[in-house]
Amino acid sequence: MKRLICFLLTVIMLCGIIPVTANAVDTESPFTDVKESHWWYNAIAYCYENGLLKGMSETEFGPTVILTRAMFVQALANFEGVTDEDLKDEVSPFTDVKESYWFYLAVEWARQNGIVGGMTETTFVPNGALTRAQMARLFHQYAIYKGLNVDVESDVSGFDDSDKIPEWALDGMKYCVGTELFVGDNNKLTPSATATRAQLATVIMKFHGLSGSSCEHQWSMWMCTIAPTEEDTGIETRICTQCDAQQSRVVEEYKGRIVCWGDSVTQGIFTGFEDVAEVPYPERVGEILGVESLNYGIGGEIGQQIACRQGGIPFYAYASETMPFTIPADTTPVEIDLVLNEDGDPAEIGNNYIYSAVNPMRIGGVLGELTKVEDSNIYHFTRLEPGEELTFTELTRVETFGMTDSRADDITVLWICHNDIYPAEALPDLLATLDSMIAACPSDEYVVLGLMGERYVKAYAELNAGIKAHLEEMGVGEKFLDVRSYLADPQHLVELGITPNARDEYFMSNGWIPASLQAEDELHLNQTGYDLLAGYVADKIVDLGYLTN
Repeated sequence: MKRLICFLLTVIMLCGIIPVTANAVDTESPFTDVKESHWWYNAIAYCYENGLLKGMSETEFGPTVILTRAMFVQALANFEGVTDEDLKDEVSPFTDVKESYWFYLAVEWARQNGIVGGMTETTFVPNGALTRAQMARLFHQYAIYKGLNVDVESDVSGFDDSDKIPEWALDGMKYCVGTELFVGDNNKLTPSATATRAQLATVIMKFHGLSGSSCEHQWSMWMCTIAPTEEDTGIETRICTQCDAQQSRVVEEYKGRIVCWGDSVTQGIFTGFEDVAEVPYPERVGEILGVESLNYGIGGEIGQQIACRQGGIPFYAYASETMPFTIPADTTPVEIDLVLNEDGDPAEIGNNYIYSAVNPMRIGGVLGELTKVEDSNIYHFTRLEPGEELTFTELTRVETFGMTDSRADDITVLWICHNDIYPAEALPDLLATLDSMIAACPSDEYVVLGLMGERYVKAYAELNAGIKAHLEEMGVGEKFLDVRSYLADPQHLVELGITPNARDEYFMSNGWIPASLQAEDELHLNQTGYDLLAGYVADKIVDLGYLTN
């Protein structure tokens, strides 16, 4: 399986609407990892044909490889057509930028022209991941160097995370938002997020259209109008408000969404509500693939609880002839017993008072919300709108929001049972839970993630082998992702430029996930680990053909 390192900005943030200039993409790409079915195909082909970007090798572009500071500056140098003659006779102050390095010319040109500075006075950190804030500043500085109009009207204060924009990056962010290089996602700019080479190709192509537009006016002053086109061509024509210049752009549309079920490892928190990463893997997968991705993880849940929320294991509002259950006509909360069966085995729904994919729920067709009385096992159901009083005298199936919101085009990711702490001999119980959730998936487009926490799920090796063998017997073995083995590969640290510490060495000697990819509790992943996992999941979704755009 090909190795893909994914530290991604949202596709919508960087891609948005892709500009088409006079140079059509008609050169066959030499890159085996750039296929027409991939969302990044057009951008990479465009940049390759126009000499804006080169591959990692003659046959690989590396679309999901982490974007480093050196890579980005090299892209600007390619964009500018920099040669040795463009350098001044100066000695670089950066001890990590030597003349023999492939990025020396680009970094020195950018430094000498005030486009880029070092992380310190003597280091550039060429292999450091480029953040969104850094990218914005570099684009702004390069635009100044190019003589472009950087005096754009842009207000970033309306974004939810505007307070996280560093002061030194504020002008750059305003410029990138004002010129639509960045458009945000879910009303966030995520200045600390990182990017891949695929996103680099897309934003470089957008900037190419910006700097080479067919009129002298600022791109942000163009008005969008949708020209009549054939169905699904997605061509949008922009008309400048200051002149008659026009420019066509292709609007990329992505269909379907990804629904990720799991516990705190999916949710991205410690069970006690403390974030372990700014962007958990479900959100990052959505950013990579350019689709909506729902995070239905709840910390502390066992497999049964997850399956109940998803619909794989039914649960009910308890009622009988002798113990009826009544939903009043008004919105008064009513106590409710949630059970798994007629024997009255309790159903524990949600955890830590979190009800992701639970609310709003339906009981007997009545829409309402479930709450739990603090420090108790007592649940209340509150209907959302007044209506007819209903009395039930038998078990009534509860339909969670995750069940009723399920769509036929959903792609489901199942990652369960970290909190069950199964011994190896309990594999049949784990498989029964998994089978129930697979049966409840709205389509056969799903993937199953193997157990990860070797220091928590002691029998992870036996259990993962059992899950894989079970899926292979079902004829769907390709849907299994061995997360632990993938993340435990020491080559990841090499490719990320991370020098293993003593704890990494110890973990890797045992075949465990390196500590540098884990959170402090060594049960969850840190942001680097989540980004790697997201790339792994996204690749599998593409490889299985679930997304073809």
